[in-house]
Amino acid sequence: MSSWAEDVDARISELTAERAGFVKAGRTDQDLQPFDLLLTDAKKARDSHNPFSGITPRASKTWVLLQDAEQKLDELETDLDHLVERAKRHADRSLNERLTAWQREFDTAADNARKLELARQLIREAHEADSSKHSSERNNARGLVVSSVLVMAILAILFLVQANVPSLVILPAPTETPVDGLPLLGLVYIFGALGGLMSGFVGLYLVGAGFTDTRWHDPRPPLMLAKVALGMATALIGCLIIGTKLLVGTYTSLAAVLLLALMFGFGQLAVTTFLDKSVKKILSTESKK
Repeated sequence: MSSWAEDVDARISELTAERAGFVKAGRTDQDLQPFDLLLTDAKKARDSHNPFSGITPRASKTWVLLQDAEQKLDELETDLDHLVERAKRHADRSLNERLTAWQREFDTAADNARKLELARQLIREAHEADSSKHSSERNNARGLVVSSVLVMAILAILFLVQANVPSLVILPAPTETPVDGLPLLGLVYIFGALGGLMSGFVGLYLVGAGFTDTRWHDPRPPLMLAKVALGMATALIGCLIIGTKLLVGTYTSLAAVLLLALMFGFGQLAVTTFLDKSVKKILSTESKK
């Protein structure tokens, strides 16, 4: 079982224990029915196995349902001290800057009923901040995947054009090696992808500082896909620049072409470093758990 699911199980146990406390305090099953329904939905979301949804959406959906279930218990809570302690614990994780202003408003509240409502409001705001972070993570991953697929689709179109129009020379052949056309283009793609894969493995998994806690969202697979796609593209562009003598002299052998493709593929790191930093910025916001 993944660590995020273990966290969910622990939270379910906590909420179940809190429910038992409400039962002892005299709350009926009818009072607790909204909570029970949401908790059941959270368990179903945790146990679902949709191969097209991936881990991140399933984890996010589960946690949002648990947050909604918690809010149903908060609506029944009349112990002001307990509710305030929970609200501050939520704010410490998600709304540090908001807490000071909230405390001033809380201290000047007219009565306990108003203070209870303020505590519930702070918890709702913390949950909304968590949901916003979930959405940012999902949108970022979705954007990386879509962009990578588009780049690969363009490269595939070029490959199909080369395959169906042999007379069209996309990449100039090395002067000392009789390899051109489709085989040359395919090899450049492959070695560019290998270069991107190498840079991704090193940058994201070996020295990937900032990706230490990926229980709830692991951005490295979509980033790796982006590096592979851009590695193929930069390999093609780099070899075109060299092969057409646009900046420097042309390559002379197949080995030189493949080495250039590998280097340019690895060199996409100059572009994708910006993507790595933007993802780390999203992950660096305070933990929602």
